[in-house]
Amino acid sequence: EVNDVIWAKVKGFSWWPSVVREVVINDKDPANVKKEYLVFFLAEFSRAKIGPKAMKDFESNVDLVTKTNNRVLRSAIHIAKKLIDGETTYEKEYERVMGKAKKEEKPKA
Repeated sequence: EVNDVIWAKVKGFSWWPSVVREVVINDKDPANVKKEYLVFFLAEFSRAKIGPKAMKDFESNVDLVTKTNNRVLRSAIHIAKKLIDGETTYEKEYERVMGKAKKEEKPKA
């Protein structure tokens, strides 16, 4: 459902903590109606549309990635836990991360 914290998988990439932002019903073919999910990947806030097989519940699979040297993935896991515990919101984290990224951008010469 919308705002659920999940693990999302896109071909060629690792499982990543994400938030469901929109549920899309693809009913172009009435004989083959599909649900797709627009997810935003935490800590980097890129997005993808994925099917249900590319999703896992975050809490029941919290140890899906146990050790990583990837600083951004560690940050994403931390944000996911804070979202679940009610310590923050998706919007606050988006603004914090994206606002920080804008400040770090160098002005074009």
